[in-house]
Amino acid sequence: LGGVDAEQSIRIINTIIRSESTDDYFATLDVAAFDLDNGNMTVYKSGAAPTIFLHGGSIFSVNSPTFPIGAADTAGMFKRTFSLKTGDMVTMISDGVPEKAYGVIKRELTEKSDVSEISENICRLSQKISYDDVSVITARLVRQ
Repeated sequence: LGGVDAEQSIRIINTIIRSESTDDYFATLDVAAFDLDNGNMTVYKSGAAPTIFLHGGSIFSVNSPTFPIGAADTAGMFKRTFSLKTGDMVTMISDGVPEKAYGVIKRELTEKSDVSEISENICRLSQKISYDDVSVITARLVRQ
């Protein structure tokens, strides 16, 4: 994050959104900050869709029990740091990816290693069963 405190940045963004709009305006926030020196990832979420991880061969998801930024005077934020291992993968999705696709996401992460192919397959399936816009990003920790 370039030396800028993520939590403070999120609070500032929330304040700007709240002060600039007279209408109900909000935005989901989903950030993964990677510390490649230590192999850690910190996830910041506000009202965002689940993030799905493949860690040591196990799949789990992280949900955000918070409202989107701009929805309340005080920015609610979920923050959690994970220790990653070589080969671990993370998939971040927008709310346009329907829950019906989660089984496919899990299968893609356990059966494939090409992160572009995984993201494309999730998008393709989501667009077949949902008319919402879809964003998917998948990353894998590799050592070089």
